[in-house]
Amino acid sequence: RVANQHDSTVELDVDALEANLRHYRSLLPEGTRIMAMLKANAYGLGAVPVARVLERHRLDYLGVAYPEEGRELREAGIRTPIMVLNPGEPSFELMLRHRLEPELFSWDRLRAFSEAFARHPDSLGEVLVHVKVDTGMHRLGFDENDINELLNILTAHKGLKVLSVLSHLSSSDDAHLDEYTHAQLTLFEQLTSKIQQHIGYEFMKHIANTAAILRFPTAQYDMVRLGIG
Repeated sequence: RVANQHDSTVELDVDALEANLRHYRSLLPEGTRIMAMLKANAYGLGAVPVARVLERHRLDYLGVAYPEEGRELREAGIRTPIMVLNPGEPSFELMLRHRLEPELFSWDRLRAFSEAFARHPDSLGEVLVHVKVDTGMHRLGFDENDINELLNILTAHKGLKVLSVLSHLSSSDDAHLDEYTHAQLTLFEQLTSKIQQHIGYEFMKHIANTAAILRFPTAQYDMVRLGIG
């Protein structure tokens, strides 16, 4: 028995996409960067066509879930910096080859990427990484008890440069949990301050998702991550 086949078409309104981007940019201080989240094929809209529109508007960063999504964008000619949320261990060479920047959120990811980097010590130069800290979502990221060991590993690998430290707000769209969100922001400040004091150079900080851009201006920091908005 063969299932019925149904063709579906998704129409991308480029004018609406550009208008949305202008709206969110108007809410940000001058100099605050925007990372557009294009995971899950840009929420089903098509990562490559969306990325092309965003690149025309000089968006600062793109975020994808997996290295293969980043490779697809690179092979389509997208040159905007790309952060990969879930860099699987077998894909680190692929990421290095396509200039994809990993989000490091666990010991196994950090060590595996460090080992991949060590296999090419003379050819890569400086490799940019993004470190995720857990401020209360309790899903992914280094928690406050991990920070000292994390700093020891990062400083031991001189070729790895922390481009940003990030976290994720679990409830920024829920007014009933604003006190919890403020507690997350306080912890984020403490953790990023400690990391910066230890490694001795500046990096970007970002924690705001779409809802936080609207509801928590103090959470905008150096960059925001714009997704469904």
